[in-house]
Amino acid sequence: MEVSPQFRESEDKQGVTSELQSEILRSTFVIGLPHLSVGSQSVWSQVKKVSILSVIPPIFTKLVVLQGFVTLSLTMAKQFENKIILCTGAGSGIGRATAIKLSQLGATLALTDINPSSLSETLSLCEDGDHFISAFDIGSTEASNAFVASIIKKYSKISHIFNCAGVNPTSLSTVSITDEYWDKLLTTNLKGLFNITRACIPHLTSGASFVNVSSIAGLRPTAGFAVYCASKYGVIGFSKCLALELGPKGIRTNIVAPGYVDTPTNASVVAGKDAVESMERQVSFGRMGTPDEVADLVVFLFGDESRYMNGSVVEINGGLV
Repeated sequence: MEVSPQFRESEDKQGVTSELQSEILRSTFVIGLPHLSVGSQSVWSQVKKVSILSVIPPIFTKLVVLQGFVTLSLTMAKQFENKIILCTGAGSGIGRATAIKLSQLGATLALTDINPSSLSETLSLCEDGDHFISAFDIGSTEASNAFVASIIKKYSKISHIFNCAGVNPTSLSTVSITDEYWDKLLTTNLKGLFNITRACIPHLTSGASFVNVSSIAGLRPTAGFAVYCASKYGVIGFSKCLALELGPKGIRTNIVAPGYVDTPTNASVVAGKDAVESMERQVSFGRMGTPDEVADLVVFLFGDESRYMNGSVVEINGGLV
């Protein structure tokens, strides 16, 4: 980075090392400190006494003195830089929105979905990076194991796992439920989550975490949705047990329980305008949620701000009435 002559002159007067002029990235905050005059001695010993430094967050990694000001240079390292994050169900809806959001925050992504074209489209919407995609059915134990093995071979680690893949329900009376329908929902919504989770656990270290997608249907029963409720109640029970098992190792597991979210496979969206309006009347905000809003919650749960959350079920539903 080129340094202006004015900066160099000030640098010489203060005896600031050349290392401190490097990596001044993106933004700079300047705070006037009158008692640190140009040419004074022991500038850095005085800087250490400035109380404001006690509240400077870790992103401020360089201090330079420029014309009597202390300049705090931001490295602005992205939140998930150098993190490898596995996302299932990344081809659309919440999975896609979360993948895009994580890529914008610096994550390197390992994405999967059963639909290859949708998965490729998601990748095209993500920020550039050394990402990895693989289209397969997570209900397959062999395919899930192979996917995780490929991630480890490529990156040597997994930092976080977002288990988002799922099949949305159809309203059916219990006597109308076929074996095929039961198997389809339970295989994807529960067994698939189990397959990916089991394959990942041996490769995780302290600081890693899972965020698993359940639903409001995993918290309250709904007539006509027995299979879907069974799968989503199961996600919560499985995840809470996992939190207790892995918590002593510093590995967290949390659950998001979305309400009515505007995704392409939402049953009301598929049914049409009248069904959507009926659903919206059940929400205090008067609208469905967006995939981006759920993605923001997932980012929080992966982040250090949620470091004491483990086994938590976080509802995001706009206030159901």
